[in-house]
Amino acid sequence: MPASPLAKRPLIDGDCDGYIILRRIFPLNHVRFPPVDRGGSAYNGAGATSSEKTMTYAFKAIPSPVGELKLVASDKGLVAILWENDRPGRVRLGPMAQDDGHPVLVEAERQLQDYFAGARTAFSVPLDFQGTDFQKKVWTALLAIPFGETRSYAQIARQLGRPSASRAVGAANGRNPISIIAPCHRVVGSNGALTGFAGGLEAKALLLDLERGLARPGLTQPNPSYEHLR
Repeated sequence: MPASPLAKRPLIDGDCDGYIILRRIFPLNHVRFPPVDRGGSAYNGAGATSSEKTMTYAFKAIPSPVGELKLVASDKGLVAILWENDRPGRVRLGPMAQDDGHPVLVEAERQLQDYFAGARTAFSVPLDFQGTDFQKKVWTALLAIPFGETRSYAQIARQLGRPSASRAVGAANGRNPISIIAPCHRVVGSNGALTGFAGGLEAKALLLDLERGLARPGLTQPNPSYEHLR
């Protein structure tokens, strides 16, 4: 008997950004299941809970050597750093209102400017991660990767006590809302190769080069607003 074509198709595909696509194999249209991250927690597909999506967040857009960054904050701390060409839906939050004077956003901008100028290797701005328990564990693990070093998805999975959860780690890493400060750019493939990055591989390479001292402060093509970094 010839093999079913479904036997040649994997149940799970993950792209290099860490997103997971579940293929429909059985016609279970009469059954609805909540999406589940590979860490085992139910979530809404974007990490935020219903209660978190009802609040209004403050945001501020700032220039940077890797493009415009959108900083988002709650009353508790920094919620997100989004890329200029961030994939729609990668990080979903509730309604936002521009507030350039929000103290968390002002402090985050100052610390990011120091970082790009080569004057900062660690951040102290308060963070307000919003996601599932497993996602938060992965994002917290990112904070432990030393400046100028890298880790693989497998290493982070082992650090979390989930050695078989490399793909789940990749999925959570791909949805990291606080880019740069929670340094998902320091996560590479098991062979050391750069993998997908929400800000683009060029930005990832530039951030790693900056931290390794291979790029001058301000990176290679600074935004005009950062000409003083050259």
